[in-house]
Amino acid sequence: MDSSDLLPVGRRVAYWRRRRKLSQQVFADRIGKSKSWVDKVERGVRSLERTTPEPTASPAVREEVT
Repeated sequence: MDSSDLLPVGRRVAYWRRRRKLSQQVFADRIGKSKSWVDKVERGVRSLERTTPEPTASPAVREEVT
């Protein structure tokens, strides 16, 4: 189990985004959301709705950064 698994979902989003060295703006662009939306999710102000088995953000953080 990864230590990030113990964090609230917004903190996990931030953790994985930072591990991939993505800014909030780049991450937001990749998932089709605004930077403000990403910021609110990461701070826990806005909750994520999970409508599919795999979150939309997942492919964005899996991509290799060059």
